[in-house]
Amino acid sequence: AKPARDADRPADLALVLDRAIAISKMEAVRRRIALEIKVEGPCPVEGGDEAVSDIISNLVVNALEASPGGSAVRVDLASVPGDPDHVELSVEDQGRGIPQDKLDKIFQPFFTTRPGGTGLGLAIVKRRLDEIGGSVECASPAEPGDASSTSPGARFVVRFRVAKSPHPASD
Repeated sequence: AKPARDADRPADLALVLDRAIAISKMEAVRRRIALEIKVEGPCPVEGGDEAVSDIISNLVVNALEASPGGSAVRVDLASVPGDPDHVELSVEDQGRGIPQDKLDKIFQPFFTTRPGGTGLGLAIVKRRLDEIGGSVECASPAEPGDASSTSPGARFVVRFRVAKSPHPASD
C-alpha cells in the first residue's frame, strides 16, 4: 500500500467514520449484524481522510466478517480521559475471537486466521497508523477475564493524535 496522499492534513474522524459506516451498512444488513455506533462529536485528528478511512474501513470489515448473524459490531469514538492530545476509536465484534498464540502476528502482512482471507487488512491498519503517529491494540476476548462468554470476540482500540491546528492545504 502506498503512503496516504493527504497524511499531512487533519481529518474529521467522526465524519470519516460516518462515511465508512454508511458504506458498510448494506453488508451488515446482508449478514444480519447490527452496527452500534457511539460518537462524541466532531473530532479533528492528524492523518488525513485517506489514511483514517483505510483504518476504519478495514477494522469494520474485519469485525463484520468475524461476527455471526444476529450479533452486533460496536464502534465507539471517545476522548481519552486525562489525555487531551488523543482520541480512541474502538471496534468490537462478537466473533470467535483471536487465539492468544496468534495475537502477536495479526498485524503482519499475509497473516490470516480466516479461510480465504488475504491477511492484508490489519497490516494496512498498522502501516497507516505508523504513518500518522497513531497506535492500535487488540484484546481478545473483547472483555479480558470473561471466561463465561460463549463468543469472546475481539476489540481493536486505535489511538489517534488530536489535530492541534489546521494544516495548510497543499496543492
